[in-house]
Amino acid sequence: MRRFQEIDDKLRLLGMTSKYELNPIDSIKEAILSPLPLPFDYKDFLIKYSPLNFYDAAIHLIPSLSKNTIDEPLSLINFYGFSPGTSNLLTVMKRYRDRIPEDMIPIAECPGGDQICIGTGNEVFGKIYYWNHDKEKLHVNSQEDMWGPVTLIYPSFYDLIMSIQRVEDTEDMENPTIVEMKISDAFLARIKK
Repeated sequence: MRRFQEIDDKLRLLGMTSKYELNPIDSIKEAILSPLPLPFDYKDFLIKYSPLNFYDAAIHLIPSLSKNTIDEPLSLINFYGFSPGTSNLLTVMKRYRDRIPEDMIPIAECPGGDQICIGTGNEVFGKIYYWNHDKEKLHVNSQEDMWGPVTLIYPSFYDLIMSIQRVEDTEDMENPTIVEMKISDAFLARIKK
C-alpha cells in the first residue's frame, strides 16, 4: 500500500488526479482485474486512475534500463483503462494479442502507436517494456520473434510512474517574434511581378 501511496503522491504532484472517486464501478474494475496476473500497485492504479489521458500535458518518460537502445525521452498519450472506446484495456489487449509476447500486456500508448507494456509471465512479471511498432515483423513465426521490437525500460510499474516528468513548454507563443529572416533576390523579384 505504501508504494501505491507514493505513486498517488507523484501523480498528484504532476497535477493528475483521479477523475473518479471511489464508486460502485470500482468493484466491477476489481472483478475484471482479479484473474489477471498483475502487480498490486498497477491494479490499484487502474482502479483509482482509469482512464488517465495526457492530452493537455506533455508527459515524458526517461527509460532507466535501456540507455543503449532508447536514447531520448518517450512521450505518453494515455494509460489504458476501463472507459469504453479505443483506450479500453481489454479492447487493447485483444488488439495486440498476436503482436506482442504473450507474457505481457499493453498498459499505455505512446505517439505513433508504440506501446508501454507490463510483464505478466513468471520471468517478466511486473517489469515494464517498450514495444516499438516500427520494428514489428509482418509475419511472426514464434513468441521469440515477438520479442524483437521489445525493450526493457523499468524494473517495475512503480519505477515507471516515478520517472514521469511533465515537460513545460518554454516558448512564449503569445508574443512570437521573428529573430532573423533571409529572402532571396529571386523570391523578391517574383513578388514584385
